[in-house]
Amino acid sequence: MIEKGIKERMGRLHQMFFILIAGMLALSGCLAFSIFRDASKLRQLESTRYKLFSMGEELKASSENLTNYCRSFVLTRERVWEQKYFDLLDVRNGVKPWPNGHAISLKDSLLKLGISKQEFVKLMFAEDKSNELVATEKRAFNAMRGLFTGSNKQFSIKGAPDTLMARRILFDKSYMAAKKTIMDPIDDFRGMMNNRISAEIKQQEVQNDMLMKLILLTLFSGALLSFYVILVLRKKIIVQLFDLEKSNQELELTLQDLKKTQLKLVKSAKMASLGTLTAGVSHEINNPLNYIMGAYLGLSNYFENYGSQEESITNLLLNSMKAGVDKAAQIVKGLNQFSRDNSRFDEDCDIHSILDNCLIMHASQLKHKTEVKKDYCLEDFVVKGNVGKLHQVFANVLSNAIYALPEQGKICIATRKETQNVKVIITDNGCGIQTEHLSQITDPFFTTKPPGEGAGLGLYITSSIIDKHLGQIEFESTLHAGTKVIITLPIA
Repeated sequence: MIEKGIKERMGRLHQMFFILIAGMLALSGCLAFSIFRDASKLRQLESTRYKLFSMGEELKASSENLTNYCRSFVLTRERVWEQKYFDLLDVRNGVKPWPNGHAISLKDSLLKLGISKQEFVKLMFAEDKSNELVATEKRAFNAMRGLFTGSNKQFSIKGAPDTLMARRILFDKSYMAAKKTIMDPIDDFRGMMNNRISAEIKQQEVQNDMLMKLILLTLFSGALLSFYVILVLRKKIIVQLFDLEKSNQELELTLQDLKKTQLKLVKSAKMASLGTLTAGVSHEINNPLNYIMGAYLGLSNYFENYGSQEESITNLLLNSMKAGVDKAAQIVKGLNQFSRDNSRFDEDCDIHSILDNCLIMHASQLKHKTEVKKDYCLEDFVVKGNVGKLHQVFANVLSNAIYALPEQGKICIATRKETQNVKVIITDNGCGIQTEHLSQITDPFFTTKPPGEGAGLGLYITSSIIDKHLGQIEFESTLHAGTKVIITLPIA
């Protein structure tokens, strides 16, 4: 339950990390969009400043052009300058279209671009002064036509054209002062407009710098958080892989245990079947042996009471009969010991008797092929264990030794008593075992025999039985020179 709670908390933490990363990316996108939008606004401000400058120059230039057209008319009396004067005045006032085809007054164009209240005041002041100057210039035009203002300030008085008056109007100090009163507000308007737009541009640039810093900070934080999440996930994946590897190892060990258990069950079933078969065979063999032994005893009593014409031949035949019966009885006894069904390990085991029984069971394989030398210790000792299973141990070892022997081989069986152990040493002069195979010969299913001649279970079962007896088995071998098997068992 604790591990499950930790996993749930880690899952929620990872989910929160991913939400934070997604939020940072979304915030970075919004900030980047703001920067692009502000960049467009900056371009618009620059464009507006350029247009306002251009229109300010146009207003200033138009005022100069009006003065020049008016003066040119007064000096030359050519109607073309008068026409140009009034055409320019109509264009500036929005009566006639500009070269681009739009009919809008210069003041309205400036207002359309957006100007501040102070700038508007300056513009209106300049326009008022410009209108006053236009009125003065119209007086000059009318003086050239012979029209003069009366008491009602209207051009109601007619007379001869007065060129001097017209020139005096356009060239005296008052006209120049009035001209200056127009140019100064226009210059002030341009300066105020330039300062305002420059301040807005600077403010926008500062804001863009702040947005860029926020984007960089967000991206850097997102990168650090992503790196941390990657490290955490990498560690989690490594831990999961480690757990998976550990689970695989545990599963492999479980499979090995299952194989061993299966082998034990198969072996137990085989041994149980062998024990049943051996018990039946022993019973069937013992019956005719009893008949033969009864016949032997009866013949012995008969010849002892009545004698025989060929006593030496009779005794030879009777002794041969007795030896055959005893030999068969020993084989049956060995079979019974080998296949006895007992799972206890507290029996008194006579190692020498067990070895002899195993040699009897392999008598047919040893006959005319192998010399067997027994070197048993004379000291008394008792080994506690399972008699039947120890028969299996020595029968398997002797079977392997016999298989490895040449045509005329030799097997030596020796026992040695130590302080707490007894050693059984079985040596043969057979083909030997390769050094690299010595560590594998007790593994299940490992065999050096050709296919079909061995399953690789004999020494595995032998090693398992010795382990249950708290003993150990060792192998020493030289290829083509023979093998020595040392079995150590504890003394009770």
